[in-house]
Amino acid sequence: ARTRQKSQNRNFTDKKRISPAFLLIQIQFFLESFFIPILYNCGRHYGLILVKGDVTMEMKKALVVDDNPSFRELIEFTLQDSGFQVVSASNGKEGVDKVVAEKPDIILSDVMMPDMSGIEMIRILNSKGVKIPIIILTGTHFNSQIESLFKEEGVDKFLSKMTPIEEIISQAKKTLEM
Repeated sequence: ARTRQKSQNRNFTDKKRISPAFLLIQIQFFLESFFIPILYNCGRHYGLILVKGDVTMEMKKALVVDDNPSFRELIEFTLQDSGFQVVSASNGKEGVDKVVAEKPDIILSDVMMPDMSGIEMIRILNSKGVKIPIIILTGTHFNSQIESLFKEEGVDKFLSKMTPIEEIISQAKKTLEM
């Protein structure tokens, strides 16, 4: 029994000391793995400045206006993953209110929505003197006459909702010259 007690005591008291270098590596790993991604995501959510390599840039804010919640969320999440701060609205009336309150850098909007359509929203924004790049995303079949109507109202791009999501994001970035 005595030898068992001695060996247990020896194991408890003979623990190796952790070197300061090892401890610093563990702390660095913890910060890189857990803390920095949290800060990055919080910064993305609140529109803080991002640093990409040696270039510092402020996040661009996008307004997504669509009455289809599934499509709206898909665009929102993809824009967020692409470095945008995103706000959303479910119809044109709500979209006008969000433009006034949030001052987005770009608008991605559906055409046919309840309460106020995309074209009505654009006309109201134009009457208020708001000049924001707009990309129209429509699920309905469109022809050149409808596209030219929107172009007359100052729309920058007119895309189908069937356009691959990567192309929609690419067009948004290209419109903002990102």
